Amino acid sequence: MIWKDKTHEFTATICMQTGRPCPAMARILRALTRSVASSAKMCDPTFLIEGSIDLDGCAHECTARYSASSARVRMYCNAGEEVAQPTLDRYADLALGQSATSIPTQQISVYPCALSESRPLQKARVDHQPSL
Repeated sequence: MIWKDKTHEFTATICMQTGRPCPAMARILRALTRSVASSAKMCDPTFLIEGSIDLDGCAHECTARYSASSARVRMYCNAGEEVAQPTLDRYADLALGQSATSIPTQQISVYPCALSESRPLQKARVDHQPSL
């Protein structure tokens, strides 16, 4: 599922437990995106925050890990705590179609049951070149 607001594009996969996008994860993703965006001007460009949150409203009582910067916010629903963040990022790149690189299966013991991501919208660039 893909949707946009005035400043960001959001992407969410189907939850493997419910068979539909997770509204609880989408709510938290929007709130975290707004928070990071509003503080971006006051933070160093390399600012990154990672953590986890219980998804209230999820019938499966899921916990989502997140990684948030001004460039993107990602959430990984029920990802194993032992999985390193770079491995989760490679998995998300592959799952969201942003990379053709595969992930060795031994690096992820528990795959996320759902993923979501937000990225700032890119301003349209119009090149005005005179025709010859």
